Amino acid sequence: MHYANRGGTLSDDSSSHTPPGNQGWESVLEKQRSAEDFQEKAEAAINNLELQGIRKKRDRDHAKESLEATQANIVRAQASSATELPSLKAREATQITDLRKLDAEIGSMEMGIAKIRSLKTAEKEQRTGR
Repeated sequence: MHYANRGGTLSDDSSSHTPPGNQGWESVLEKQRSAEDFQEKAEAAINNLELQGIRKKRDRDHAKESLEATQANIVRAQASSATELPSLKAREATQITDLRKLDAEIGSMEMGIAKIRSLKTAEKEQRTGR
């Protein structure tokens, strides 16, 4: 198989083409380098998303702990008929919403990682000719 970065016909001007034996290697090397760049960029993107995911999971754990503390305060407030119950319920609703948002963000990041890994594998298989 021959790869070239020039058309199939040579012009009459001998200075406008590469010498025999060197024709087309620039194209092969460019494709090889761009594939390596893609693999490196994909790996960097995966690492970045994984790091963000770790941070979001930590934030989620803290949010869950706060929600559980609020729910414990609600139980205590219900037992004592405290006047702070409405504000605790409002806080609980906000915390539940925040927790759901974090879950959605984590899920989105995990899907992004899976997609990039899939693209990375497909590109690698294409490059190796499988």
